[in-house]
Amino acid sequence: MAILGSSALKSDSSKKPTQTIGFIEDADTEAVLRQVFEQLRLPSNDVMKGGVKQAISYLKDNRSPNFLLIDVSNSEMPLSDVNALAEVCEPGVKVIVIGERNDIGLFRDLMGLGVTDYLVKPMNQDLLQRSMTAAIEGQSSNRGKARTGKVVTFYGARGGVGTTTLLANLGFILSEKIGRRVVLLDLDLTCGDLGLMMGVDSVRGMSEALRTPGRIDARFLERSLSACGQRLFALATEEPYNEKIEIATAAMDELVENLEQQFHYILVDLPRRLDDAGVQLLSAAETRFIVVEPSLASVRDTIRLLDMIGKDRIGQRTLVVMNHREGNSKGAITEAMFEESVGRKVDFVLPFSKTAMSALNAGVAISSKPGPLTDALNVIADDLSGRAANSSSTWRKLFKKG
Repeated sequence: MAILGSSALKSDSSKKPTQTIGFIEDADTEAVLRQVFEQLRLPSNDVMKGGVKQAISYLKDNRSPNFLLIDVSNSEMPLSDVNALAEVCEPGVKVIVIGERNDIGLFRDLMGLGVTDYLVKPMNQDLLQRSMTAAIEGQSSNRGKARTGKVVTFYGARGGVGTTTLLANLGFILSEKIGRRVVLLDLDLTCGDLGLMMGVDSVRGMSEALRTPGRIDARFLERSLSACGQRLFALATEEPYNEKIEIATAAMDELVENLEQQFHYILVDLPRRLDDAGVQLLSAAETRFIVVEPSLASVRDTIRLLDMIGKDRIGQRTLVVMNHREGNSKGAITEAMFEESVGRKVDFVLPFSKTAMSALNAGVAISSKPGPLTDALNVIADDLSGRAANSSSTWRKLFKKG
């Protein structure tokens, strides 16, 4: 069973085909760039005609290189265009911007967007070579924090509340509809359902790698990531019930750091029993989803979970999603009663759907079919991606609480 049919799969290797690409408007700058490529002996490089808009168009359909050199000379709004480039460019890519404006204000604003350096035409070969060398060696002009992917954790207040289903469908929307690179990570190494739901093979050696720091790098991910779509990947395994697995926090850090360089979103399905690595990841995640159901048992477990994870730090959000997976079942409590009991609002509500289970059993993404449940999932995905602020439609308000 797979949440995406085979027709949705496209050839998109997790390995980057080109390491350095320049999008240049004029012949003189192109000639200087090619000379620098030759001097630095950069493998797998290319220079294309155009500027930032052509780069955006290219990156919508292709993997990002390690380095990008972008010409904004013909851009009327370079900051806006570079920000749009960041939306399609993979995290971890180093970007050098080339332009004609010798403006310290523009330089500072570009640095604020995470650009590695800004160089002014006419291009000087020595200056460009020094800038690229500094970027390669990690000594760029921009000393700010490098742009990386967002870690989002999912934790069910109780088993069977639809946590994995929510994670998988949000991954589908973010990748297929919004165009982001997304990886789904199942940390329940024994009983996780993500691999079964996505129809991917179990990763051999994953538990051993997570036990031993120093084994996880970009090459490990190339071997282990399973493609579920053009921009959607999964990492899951099924270890024997009797195998004792202790994930090292240092190994978990290595895994997350490597994934942050390649993906816009790392969606993590946490196991019910959290070890030190799971607690650390839950604490560090930018967004933390708690999936609940309208029951007294769920109220009790949500209170305990909220007490464990504590208050959000600056820039962090904890979001409660109530899933009406059984409709108007006996013993269900109202949302108002749930909110009063746990002492906080429910952020999102997933309405009951009679077709949800049949869609899952058929290997079809729920969010690929129109309906109230898909509308609710779209609302959550838009909020997660920052697109919610651009929409105020009536149906969007229905599923976001507060």
